[in-house]
Amino acid sequence: MLNAEVYRWTDASGRTVFGDSPPEQTKAQTVELPTLTVADSYDDGEEKGRVANSAQAKEEDDDAATGVQAVEYKRFAVTSPEADSSVRANNGNIMVRLELEPGLQDGHGIVVYLDGKRVANGDSTVFSLESVDRGKHSLFAVLHDENDDVLKNTEAVSFNLLRHSVLKQ
Repeated sequence: MLNAEVYRWTDASGRTVFGDSPPEQTKAQTVELPTLTVADSYDDGEEKGRVANSAQAKEEDDDAATGVQAVEYKRFAVTSPEADSSVRANNGNIMVRLELEPGLQDGHGIVVYLDGKRVANGDSTVFSLESVDRGKHSLFAVLHDENDDVLKNTEAVSFNLLRHSVLKQ
């Protein structure tokens, strides 16, 4: 993880300036930035380059003609682990629970990322992650449609995993 301090100060013209190296004679304040969520890439693990068959394409055209619209997900959030919580799991296994409203539609799926790496996917809102290392982690999920287009993603949730150390026995 890259960390850099960002500072805010006022220059001689009265403008607010942001940077990583403030002038020595100014009273610079450290700026708290939100955690940046970065994923290695979105990949559902399935073969790419799928082509819709003509029947499916015709059905989609019929839906468009009759005014039937795709579902709009109103809520998609990580409910467990809770944000900024400490989770004790000596085996490193944790349960990830997601809230999705309305429920997952046919053909749609979810991919879960831990520390920017894809760790689980499926059509459930509950996932079990195994052998997670102790320490601070960031978790988020991505909701995609049958064409693997991203529909929505959750806010990133940070949590701390507590595990026994073999050194302290």
